[in-house]
Formats: sequence, C-alpha cells, structure tokens
Amino acid sequence: MQVKAMDIRAETKRHKEKRDAYYKVLEFIKSDRCYNGIVEILYGLQGTGKTTVMEQLALNNSDDISFMFIQPDKTDTMEDVYSCLDKAIEDNVKCVLIDDITIVADFIDNSAALADIYAKQGLRIVLAGDDSLCFAFAEKRQLVRQNRTYKHDIHSFCGAQQSFANR
Repeated sequence: MQVKAMDIRAETKRHKEKRDAYYKVLEFIKSDRCYNGIVEILYGLQGTGKTTVMEQLALNNSDDISFMFIQPDKTDTMEDVYSCLDKAIEDNVKCVLIDDITIVADFIDNSAALADIYAKQGLRIVLAGDDSLCFAFAEKRQLVRQNRTYKHDIHSFCGAQQSFANR
C-alpha cells in the first residue's frame, strides 16, 4: 500500500484546469454527509481524469483540509486499506482519496466498512476506479450502501451524476 506524498508547489502548476467533478467532490468533502455513511465514487475509463481530480483536491485545498492519498496495488487487501484509514483517523486526517480501489482483490466482498464504519466516524472518503462493475456489485451486495457516483468519460470528464443506489 502506497501513501503518496506530493510536492504541492510543483504539482499545482500542472493541474491548473479543474474538471467538472472537482467542484462536486469538493462540496462533498466540505459537507457532513459522510456521517450518513456516504462515500464519493469517481469511475470511468483510464486516462479520463479521475486521479487528476483527486490530486487537484489535495493540492488546492491542503491549507484548510487534511488529506491522505492512497494508491493500492494488486497485492493489497481491504485490510491494508483499513490499516491506512485507521492511521488517517489517528492522524486527524479529514479526507482520504483512494485511487484505483477496484484493483484490490477483495474490494467487492469486504468494502462495507468504508461507509458503515469509517465514513460514519467523519472520514470523507473518495474512491476512484475504472471498473464500474466492481462498484455495481459492491452496491448490489449492499457493501457500499450509499454513495454519490460520478462517471468520467473522455468528452466531458464528468457525465451526468449517476448512482446505482435506489434513493
């Protein structure tokens, strides 16, 4: 599990133009909706800007919001993710951005705690992945119970707000 450190001054220049989803996710991060067990999900094809949106959020708001950026790899499990989230809570981090969460092998079967435990403790969690089917299965199995989902595509970077959940 890699917790990514970024040089804010150098990275800010690279990410001046913000995607549409940036403002929608920032609104979530500044709200208290996480206490209702809600996590934000960005999904779409590789190269459509999901990671860029998360980097922009951390780089442009680090003065008033504390962030942790997590980049899992295929050998990581949800237990590894939960260990990082425990560390985030211990360090009083307000928002955790998890890139490519769908590559974690047991994400579908073991993601319930993201919304049910960590979000309800006040941790703002933003997930990104390019496998929308994983998010759909996780939601169908009621593991990610409530979320706000943003689909990224090549043309708009943020399509119409979509959710797999029945509201």
